[in-house]
Amino acid sequence: MSATFFRQRPGKGLLALSTLFFLLMVWPVPADDEDDKRVKEQIEEVSQLLATGNTQQGLQGLDRLRQRYPDHPLVLTAVARILLMQNNAQGAIAMLNQALEKHPNHPMATASLADIELRMARGEQAQKCLDDALAVHPDSPELLLVAAQLKMMQQDIAAAQPLFQKVADNTAAHREMRFQAHSQLGAILAQQGKHPEAAETLGKALGIQWHPEVALAVADQAEKAGDVQGTLRAVNNFTMMIMYQQYAQIKDRALEQLRPIERRAKIREIEAILAEGDHTKAKQRIDSLNRELIKDAKAWGELGPQMRRVEMIQRTQLLEEGIQKGHDINWLNNMVHGIKRLSYDQQGEHMEKANAAVAKAQERIDDAHAVEIPAVLELARNGFTISDLDFPDAEMKKVLEDKGLKPYRELSVAAKTALREHFEPLAAARQAPPFEQHVLPFLENPTDDALRKTLLTSFMEHAGSFDTTAEGASRKQLVPDWVWLQSGQHGPSLPKEVADRREKAYSLWNDFDTLDLRKAGRWDEIIAGYDRIVALYPRREVLINRAHTHIYAGNYQAAWEDMALVAAISMYEIASSYRLSAGDLQGNQHALNYLGQAQALKALVEGHRNAQGPGANAAFVDVLDDLRNGRWIKAAEFVSANHLPGSIESWYVSQLRFGDLPQTKKILDALATAAESTNDPDRQGQLVRLAEPLGSYSHPAFILIRARAEADDDSRRKLLDTAASIAPRHAETSVMLAQLMEKQGESRAALVQYNVAAMGLTVAELKEPPRQEAARQRDRLAQSLRGNAKDWDFYLSLYNEYSKEMYANPRDRRLAARTEAIMNRLLGLNANRLGVLLSRADARRFIDDYQGALDDLEEAAQEMQGHERLPIVHAGIAECHLKLANHDLAMTFFTKSIDGGHRTSYNFQKRADLHRSAGNAQAAVADYSAALEINPEDTYSLLKRSELYEYQFEDDAKALADLEKLKALNEKANRSNTVVSIRLLGIQGRILNRTLR
Repeated sequence: MSATFFRQRPGKGLLALSTLFFLLMVWPVPADDEDDKRVKEQIEEVSQLLATGNTQQGLQGLDRLRQRYPDHPLVLTAVARILLMQNNAQGAIAMLNQALEKHPNHPMATASLADIELRMARGEQAQKCLDDALAVHPDSPELLLVAAQLKMMQQDIAAAQPLFQKVADNTAAHREMRFQAHSQLGAILAQQGKHPEAAETLGKALGIQWHPEVALAVADQAEKAGDVQGTLRAVNNFTMMIMYQQYAQIKDRALEQLRPIERRAKIREIEAILAEGDHTKAKQRIDSLNRELIKDAKAWGELGPQMRRVEMIQRTQLLEEGIQKGHDINWLNNMVHGIKRLSYDQQGEHMEKANAAVAKAQERIDDAHAVEIPAVLELARNGFTISDLDFPDAEMKKVLEDKGLKPYRELSVAAKTALREHFEPLAAARQAPPFEQHVLPFLENPTDDALRKTLLTSFMEHAGSFDTTAEGASRKQLVPDWVWLQSGQHGPSLPKEVADRREKAYSLWNDFDTLDLRKAGRWDEIIAGYDRIVALYPRREVLINRAHTHIYAGNYQAAWEDMALVAAISMYEIASSYRLSAGDLQGNQHALNYLGQAQALKALVEGHRNAQGPGANAAFVDVLDDLRNGRWIKAAEFVSANHLPGSIESWYVSQLRFGDLPQTKKILDALATAAESTNDPDRQGQLVRLAEPLGSYSHPAFILIRARAEADDDSRRKLLDTAASIAPRHAETSVMLAQLMEKQGESRAALVQYNVAAMGLTVAELKEPPRQEAARQRDRLAQSLRGNAKDWDFYLSLYNEYSKEMYANPRDRRLAARTEAIMNRLLGLNANRLGVLLSRADARRFIDDYQGALDDLEEAAQEMQGHERLPIVHAGIAECHLKLANHDLAMTFFTKSIDGGHRTSYNFQKRADLHRSAGNAQAAVADYSAALEINPEDTYSLLKRSELYEYQFEDDAKALADLEKLKALNEKANRSNTVVSIRLLGIQGRILNRTLR
């Protein structure tokens, strides 16, 4: 059916369904003889051609049919239809009269003529046609349907109804006729207010043929009948069917008409669930519908009162249950306030029940206050502050339990009010440390060097000599709490502009990726990135990491200044807020640790070597000197020792053990070399133990030590395979593995593994005896295995075999190393240099040799100038630069690749990541958007773009759209949605709050 059905319905709300004439050609007619049968079949073919837009072929077919059967009533009726389509009503009437002259009262021709008369508002002529024909053919569905339509036009519904009923009951009538009859009967019943019968009858029409107008009417009548589940079934059926392509033009408007019916039905469903007492299920439905309504202000305006009513009922049930279960007063108080908020425009039985529950809860709250308030005031008078009560340590928890109290955040409003009244006078009398007056000016202007130095000097004068390691040392001894803070504060009291910069700095901190830069030891670039973030706001986590990076770079003056700033700002933030995270408010100790590290670094800068007390740095000075001068084993002894928790030494040990510092590998390499070269088992055991805290399990030499001691070949093979996976080019591992392969009868695999140890080179090209021997063993096996084949053909067959496996298993570093070694051999045999270079670059990437891969790709790019695949090579070069932490060059080559035509979503993703890490949020959004244009289901770009929209641009609407699409894609792929769902709830809550305001 066409989109015209979604218009204002004519006459008393009846369905505006098509009249008979346009359907005549596809309805079956009685086939009295073979001619009738052939005519019917051919007319159906013509009708199909016309319906599918093949007008010329259809008309030609009809013309041939007319020449062959010039007087057949069905043919003449079909011609009349075409004439009417051409707005030639008189011609159509003449054609039908011609048919009826030779075939009086023919049902199809008569029905068609009567239909035209109806269209021309000549009801009397139509009535006469129908009366004469019905006298001869009283059961003809064609005639009955048009007769019923005539009665409808005459507003004689009582007469039309039995005629429609007769057609509907005629199982021999064509489905289109029965569909029309049931549809019109349903409309009549709806007009009569018989909504259940109307829904049932319209449903019968849909059972014959789906039509959007009828389907919408079913939902409407089911709703009016009070059949909630029937309404929702009708809604679901409609939503599913309207998605088919043939309804594309009317889909949006149809769904717009459906939504109010669906939402009202959902509210009634919630009411039914509440009547059963299942408030948990009701809450889920309420939340779901609320999330939908916040996007539609008009719908919220219409349904808001009903939503408040069902939510009030749900909360009332929850409150009644909570009273029975003895929930605490804070919970009761929240529920009471929620019910009061929802009930301002409610009345009736539900309001009475809500008032009764609220009154009972208030009694419990008042009784609890009588115990709670004196207890918290007693603690306050004994010196406990808000931060003590809000995030209590183990000792404080015991104090609270003994008094039957909860942490501050769970206290009642009345108790919090009592505390405020107690603390406010004390807060006014608080003696602020002198440095505090310099903190806020610096936070407001973090690039002002004079303000930074003033704060540093003031803080170190105040706290620089404090013994952070003394028993009972507390941050409060240095910086007393502000004593009272208004409820709901999140972080220190900052001007809005500064607070906004603080939040954006956190987002920039999360976006700044230092992993590859740290591995490469690119400290200056990391520091420059941190500088950019600190210029926005000097967040604690950024300053700490910048201080530590300064240590790696040897900038000890800058390191101590940053750690002193961390201590000063942390103490200020902790003292001025009880709404920091629990981790921050372990801060009494953390802040002292920061100060202790600053003291140790300051002593280092000033040349003092302190072994104990404030500023102890002797051990730290020693390890820095050992690392700087390559005394790796001595440094390993430092790593294996115990250090004071929170000290600068303890922190540095954790970085060497678990971080990604370049020095860690150098220490392990030195330990491995010493362990393999010693003949003293005790010394070797000592070296192995020193390596364990640094991850000896990830170093091939230590695995080889275990492998040599292993007597069982299979167990040794597993160890060697592990070592080869970790360091696939390791010579000793490759030789031992090749020997074991050969012993186990794997000669071809052994040859390749010997070739790995020989790096694909000849004996003459190698200097180290183990590698020379590996090359000789490789050549020995090659001579026995290749037979009469040339070296080139033999190694080409190995390349075909191993490269296929490598690409099938790109994470198997052993396969990549073996393929690389074979390609090295092919290059030595004058192979096709360009093809081998490109393949070897892949192998090198798979074993994380990005510099080697880059060398190959750059050489290949020189030979491919002007080649259509050069942009793909540029993408590979960009990827290598990215892994090598050459971010500027990575950006350059991703851009070259894109501009050259290699416009993949991955290229845009990676360039966007680089923009984001550099703080160029606008450029990052543009590239993520370009990636999504190429691949609309790019979940990575959706996630990252949503983060920028939410955290950098504060555009909740765009972030919400990205997250909703991301959630749908994750659900489709059966991926976890927890983080996405949490972010969605936060954004939807903000949007709802703005809507309600």
